[in-house]
Order: sequence, then C-alpha cells, then structure tokens
Amino acid sequence: MDLIGTAAGNPAPRAPAAWVSVIGIVVLVFGALATLGGLLGVVFVLLLGMLAGLKEQNPDMRAVGLDQMVEHRTLMFVFACLTILLGLVQVAGAIKTLRRARVGATLMVSWAWAKIALVLISQVVSMPLNAASVEAQSASTGGMFPESLMSAIMYASVVFGVLWGVALPVFVLIWFRRASVRAEVDTWTPARDMSRVGEKDPNALSW
Repeated sequence: MDLIGTAAGNPAPRAPAAWVSVIGIVVLVFGALATLGGLLGVVFVLLLGMLAGLKEQNPDMRAVGLDQMVEHRTLMFVFACLTILLGLVQVAGAIKTLRRARVGATLMVSWAWAKIALVLISQVVSMPLNAASVEAQSASTGGMFPESLMSAIMYASVVFGVLWGVALPVFVLIWFRRASVRAEVDTWTPARDMSRVGEKDPNALSW
C-alpha cells in the first residue's frame, strides 16, 4: 500500500485483477488450438480429392463414408475456414485482454456469440452427413452393430459436441456480464485517447 499517497489524500493504486491473466491465457490456448484444428480441417478437405481419386483407381478400396465426405467437402471447407477466422479473433481478444485493452473484452464477447452460432449451425448442417456415415458404417460391418445403436451414438456425440463447443463461449458471455468485471474493463486502456470533454468512448461496454 502506498502510505504516502494515502496520507496525502490520493487513492492507493488498484491491484490488477487476477482473473485477467487466468481467462486470457485459457482463451488464448483454446484459440490457438481452434486455429490449428481449422487448418487441419482445410488440409483434410484438400486430401479428400486425392482419396477420392485413389478410390476410383481402386474400386475394391474400402473407405467408409468417403463418398459422403467428398460430396460435402465444400461445406466442410467453409466451416474449417470460419473456424480459423474465429480462432484468430479469439487469440486477438485474449492477447488484448492480457494487455488490459478495452477492445479485448469487445472481441471476446463478439467471438463468443459468433462461436455459439457456428457450433449450432455446423451441427445442424452436418446431420445429413452424419446420418449417411452411420448408414455406411452399419452396412460395412454386415449388421454386426445395429443401425439404431450407431444412430444413438451419433446423436450422443452431437449433443456432446454442442455442449463442448459452447461451454467456453457461454462462460465468457456470463463472465463479462458481471458488474464487477464490467467495472474492471472500464478502467482498461481504450483503443484511442478520448481527451475531448463530453466525447463518448466508442469502446465503452454496451453489451
């Protein structure tokens, strides 16, 4: 505590909030992983064309679900690119948050809403592909595993995927809605110096 400053009537310096480092690092790590996953998704889509060519040259080649994936590879490519984009936004928001820049909170909240939308849309759109894959896998096993069982596993994986995909974004939205957190963010450095009296800071939290 600054005893001299306190004695002179000046408030003691405010200790930095510990949650900034924790949340910033967690979001940064998951953002890097999401970006890497998106890049691997792009590479996988590009390899699908090569696999499809190999299957045409070797009709006896077994590749369960390959035809369905090739048919939907454009959609898979789009989702992979969107995953990369959101991953980069997530990383940028985390870095700005670690630096206690007010725009970091805005990026984090914007990323959270976009991520939730992407997760839900991707799961809904991929349902036909998943169903076709289940049917192909059931046929390839000769009925060893009933299609109903594999469908149940598919739906369980979809539910788990949604819960896993929205867990961090929902937490971020809830966290940054807290009054104490909003007050902390309002003390961070704005994107530009708002020195003119009466001018409203465009980066002030409005969410």
